[in-house]
Amino acid sequence: MVKVKDSERATVPEDVFQKALKSAFIDPLTDFGFKKLFGNKKVLIPFLNELLQGECHVIADIEYVKTEQLGKQPEDRRVVFDIHCRTDKGSRIVIEMQNGRPLHFEDRALFYSTFPLQSQAPLRKTGKRKKEAKTWNYRLNPVYVVSVLNFNLFKEKEAREFVIEWVQLVRMKANRVFSEKLKFVFIELPKFKKELDDLTTLMDCYLYSLKHIEDFKERPAALNHEVFDLMFEILRKDKLNSEEMETYKKSMKDCYEALGYYDMVRKASRRKELKLQATVNRVERERERERAERERAERERERVERERERAERERDHERAERERAERRIAELMRLLNERTGESD
Repeated sequence: MVKVKDSERATVPEDVFQKALKSAFIDPLTDFGFKKLFGNKKVLIPFLNELLQGECHVIADIEYVKTEQLGKQPEDRRVVFDIHCRTDKGSRIVIEMQNGRPLHFEDRALFYSTFPLQSQAPLRKTGKRKKEAKTWNYRLNPVYVVSVLNFNLFKEKEAREFVIEWVQLVRMKANRVFSEKLKFVFIELPKFKKELDDLTTLMDCYLYSLKHIEDFKERPAALNHEVFDLMFEILRKDKLNSEEMETYKKSMKDCYEALGYYDMVRKASRRKELKLQATVNRVERERERERAERERAERERERVERERERAERERDHERAERERAERRIAELMRLLNERTGESD
C-alpha cells in the first residue's frame, strides 16, 4: 500500500470552502448530497430507467437494500455502498459516487460486484432456506454496478467522447457476450461538455444537474421534467437543520480533500514506481555489464583456444616437415651408399 505523509495530505483552502457553502443547493457529488438525492425513489427510478433502457426491464419500483456488506468470514473485508437497491423484478443495482480516482479502481469495481452476486445464494441451513439451498440451480438475477465518476477513467483517444461506458464479460475469440447477468456502467462526468441549451435527453439533464446545480439559485426553465422540481427541492440547503448542515460541511471537506488526497496517492505511487524502475534499471545495467564481461571472457577464451590450436597445428606441421626431411636424408644416404658399393 502506498503511504502518503500527513504533511502531504491535501487540505481545503478556506476561501474555496466558504465559496462552496454560499451555494443555494447541496453539492450532489458529495457523499451526503449523493445519498440524499438518490435515496429518493422518485429521483432514482427515472434515472435508472433512462440509464439502463434497452439493457434492463422498465423499473416500476425499487427496494433499498442494506448498504453495508459483510464478508462470509469475520476477518473478511466489508464494503459500504453509496446506494444499493433491488428492482421489482429482482435485478440488483449498486450505485457509487467517486470523486477522486483511488488506486486499483477497476479491481475495486470487480470486488464490489461480488457482493450482490453472492447474496443471491440461499446459504442458510434451517427451515425453508435449507430446502432452497439444496435445490438452488445457480440462476442469478442481473447485477449492475453503476459508477458516477468525477474523473476520467478511460483515457484512450477513441474513448474521449464516451460519457457513459458499458463493460461486461465477453468471449474474446468469438467477440460475443458471455453473460448478461453482470454489467458495469461508468459515467465520466468530466467528459460531459453540453451546455444548458444543448440538452436533448433526460440523461443529459440529469448529468448537467449533477455537474452544475450549485451554480443556480433556482431550477432553470430548460430542466422542465417533473423529476427536477423534486431534485432541486431535495437539494435545497435551507431545508437542512443544524445537525445536517454540519454533516454536509464535513462531507464537503471530505470530498474536496479526497480529490487532492487521491492525487497525492497517485503521485506517491508514481514516486514509488519511479524508484522501483530506477532499481530495476540499475540491476539490469549490472546484469548487462556482467553479461558483457562474460562475453568478453568467452571471446578471450576462444581467442586463446584458437591460438593454442594454431600453435598445435604449427607444431604438427614442423614435426611433419622434420619427418619428411629425415625421410629425404635417409633416402639420399641409401642412394649414396648404393653408389659407393657399386664403385667398389
